[in-house]
Amino acid sequence: MRIAILFFSVTIHAATFMEQAQGLTHSLLDQIIKTPFIQELSNGTLINTKFRYYRAQDNLYNLHYADTLALLATKTETISTKVFLFSAALRTTQALIPTENRTQCPSCSAYSRYERAQVDASFEQGLAAILPCYTVYATVAEWLYNHSTANNPYGNWIKHYASPGFDNHTRQIEDISDTVFAAQGAPEQRAMLEIYRNSTQYELEFWQSAFNLGK
Repeated sequence: MRIAILFFSVTIHAATFMEQAQGLTHSLLDQIIKTPFIQELSNGTLINTKFRYYRAQDNLYNLHYADTLALLATKTETISTKVFLFSAALRTTQALIPTENRTQCPSCSAYSRYERAQVDASFEQGLAAILPCYTVYATVAEWLYNHSTANNPYGNWIKHYASPGFDNHTRQIEDISDTVFAAQGAPEQRAMLEIYRNSTQYELEFWQSAFNLGK
């Protein structure tokens, strides 16, 4: 009797960086959506003083973020990635508001320092650190766009971040991160995921701080 031995080719899907990162930070994103700042922003009841404070702190964050993106761009030899990051730094500077106040609130300052430290450490770590600024905003903007009340006084701000342009930039940086992640060994991949989670935690703390006017 002949025994037929069959070999099946099985393709195992390796989870991408974004798939793993989103699973790791799902609860943090849920907490961000549930912050009083986002909830009141969605129904238009957020007092303008808190929104203006947030915008001022976000402006200070972007001052540092633009430098961080530009520095990160110098650490890759992939031309398309370099162009994207330098362009992202330029777009960030174009959104800046002239200000004489250079004092970041504690959560904002800690976030900026953390991102810069990861960029100083390596390109891969820096990429993981700067990414939540895109992905969290894209998620929050989509939620706000779908849950915003009619005639919301913050409607223009919501529409800006929910625009196809911002979403496209987010998808690009996610694709870059997936590619970089796939080329790393297991220890480096774990580090990237941990750093992404830490930056998402800073995002949560920043929203909480904005509602409490930096306290």
